Amino acid sequence: MLRRIASLFAAYGEGEPPLDYRGLVAKAMQVTVSGADLKWFDWRRYSSRQDQAMLMGGLTGSVTYRGDMAAFLPLLHFCEKTHLGKQTAFGLGKIEIST
Repeated sequence: MLRRIASLFAAYGEGEPPLDYRGLVAKAMQVTVSGADLKWFDWRRYSSRQDQAMLMGGLTGSVTYRGDMAAFLPLLHFCEKTHLGKQTAFGLGKIEIST
């Protein structure tokens, strides 16, 4: 999430976002996964540029986290609005936050 936000800001914003990367990573170490219902989903698309079918895949489902998430909520909501997950150019990368 931090890398994707930084890349987006570098390409389309005003440079490096004002984030405490080390502090956020340290706080993330205190968060645990308390439940997950994830499945791998594969799909094919045709690449005109490469003139071949491409296999693409990613995770679908839900994850429940336990811990102090307050520092991450603004970032998660930003990612929710901008679909900063994998393969956004193909309409993917959607995440949905519920609290």
